[in-house]
Amino acid sequence: MRQIEATYCYGRLSFDNLSIAFVDHHCWIEIGRPADADRQVIDLPCDQADGFGERVIYRRHGELARTPPSPYASSWR
Repeated sequence: MRQIEATYCYGRLSFDNLSIAFVDHHCWIEIGRPADADRQVIDLPCDQADGFGERVIYRRHGELARTPPSPYASSWR
């Protein structure tokens, strides 16, 4: 049987676009090993990130981290 590694993450969500509000206390789910850039980020920022148009984020962590700083800065996992 194949195991899926899912991790609850807590930290800061930030954006390059300064018109979008940062979220200092934010939670999301990552699917995959922590060191794997291909792990998936699943997030529902629509109620917290004022000015951000996406209601659901489902992307590879490496894709999100291409433009430093990474929008997902985990304080703990």
